[in-house]
Amino acid sequence: MTITDEHPLGFEERAMLRLRLTEGLDLCKCGDHRADIERKLPRLISEGYLLRNEDNIALTPKGFLMSNSVIAYLIF
Repeated sequence: MTITDEHPLGFEERAMLRLRLTEGLDLCKCGDHRADIERKLPRLISEGYLLRNEDNIALTPKGFLMSNSVIAYLIF
């Protein structure tokens, strides 16, 4: 499927793409999903997979090595 105005990315796709960038994901842009994501953050941060800077989260070098698993846990 081609991404167009008629077929924009869903939240999961946007979040997955953003988390694969070093800039990470802005939690303010997570809408209704924010509470679910915030609930999972302490575990991922304490295990060294994510960093949090105010309202932004990003994968650590360790997190990038396990990015598929970390992202799946976080957004699904």
